[in-house]
Amino acid sequence: EYPNGSLACDMIGFTTNDNIGTYGLEEYYNDILSGTNGREYGYLNDDSNLERTTIPAVDGYNIQLSMDANIQGIVEKYLKEYNEEYKDNYRPGNGAENVGCIIMEVDTGNILAMASYPTYDLNTYSEKYSELSKDERTPLWNRALRSTYAIGSTSKPSVAIAAIEEGLTNRDRVIRCTREFKYLDHTFYCNINHKDRNLTLRTALQDSCNIYFYTCGEELGVSRLNEYRSMLGLGVKTGVELTEAEGIEDSPEYRESIGQTWLPGYLILSSIGEGGTRFTPIQLANYVATIANGGTRYEQHLIKSVKSADYSETLVEKTPKVALETGISKYAIDCVTEGMEYVVNNNNIIKTALKGLDVQTAAKTGTSEENRKINGVSQVINNGLYITFAPSKNAEISMAFICEGVYGSSSLAQIAKPIYEYYFNSSQTAAAPQS
Repeated sequence: EYPNGSLACDMIGFTTNDNIGTYGLEEYYNDILSGTNGREYGYLNDDSNLERTTIPAVDGYNIQLSMDANIQGIVEKYLKEYNEEYKDNYRPGNGAENVGCIIMEVDTGNILAMASYPTYDLNTYSEKYSELSKDERTPLWNRALRSTYAIGSTSKPSVAIAAIEEGLTNRDRVIRCTREFKYLDHTFYCNINHKDRNLTLRTALQDSCNIYFYTCGEELGVSRLNEYRSMLGLGVKTGVELTEAEGIEDSPEYRESIGQTWLPGYLILSSIGEGGTRFTPIQLANYVATIANGGTRYEQHLIKSVKSADYSETLVEKTPKVALETGISKYAIDCVTEGMEYVVNNNNIIKTALKGLDVQTAAKTGTSEENRKINGVSQVINNGLYITFAPSKNAEISMAFICEGVYGSSSLAQIAKPIYEYYFNSSQTAAAPQS
């Protein structure tokens, strides 16, 4: 009501046609993106004439992303191609179904690309929302941030670092693999098709020998094993601006929290990334980035800056934020990096996939098991994992890939190659920040 007692009428206000962020970053930053609607008030003055008061609209802020549109495009193209190529895997009940990946800068925490497949077309999102939300393959679910997985042998670099730092192994320690590892009253087995072989840390990483890492896991114990994994970012939220899962470190405390009893063999399974351990793709990328940069774990982010509507003013400028200086020794980092170079240089599938790439990369493959009902029958399927960084010395970017239902993780290197080619051979290292 105005001072003269006349009633004010809100002529223009919020309408149901306004754009409101309902998903992802647009939802998270809706308040600053949407701005303020303009309003026009009308009232009758003392002479009964209509007078108007206008409050102009205020444009919302602009958010610039750390993501590189060119890398994002490459990722989406090759994820789709990979999924199509491996959708009919040669093992019964297995076949590539869903893929998630993260690409990031190792010295900043900037996420350059993030993808989850199957996906959807933003241009038809609204009209197809009902269909998408009922799709059994859950294309609306962000696997890169919100799905958790047993990470299989990609956990072995973390076990190696823990064992080196605790004085339990080194570059030259030899452990003999007989394909059998007896722990209390149970026998665990190796995944390598050989009977007897002496392995050093580098060749154990190269061949992904379970016996070597069973030994290290037993000597470390579950508390120290989990301590180093947490340091490296596994089972720890990354600080990214979107909803992310925390993951699970298998432990007696965790088993008690879900009403289960901790069995001694869980330690052995955990040492090769199985059992109850569950981590997210973004944690995997952060973990490998921490190894790649020499032991500094950064908070991860998608936002580079927040600017005014006309871009004349920068309101927020994201700078790299250290989450933890791990204090891991250069010796441990170098030993693990050498082993991850061995993986790339001595795996025929990876060598073929990366043929012609003129930068040395480091990588670790992994395969984990998952129980799933297929046509009403409970079956064990495999998930393939691939973590990598480059260059292997003075690294710049890291990647993590997880493909559900595929057996043979080395093939994921074929997605990494075009990303590396663009990043290192393009006339610009990265595209302009995306708004």
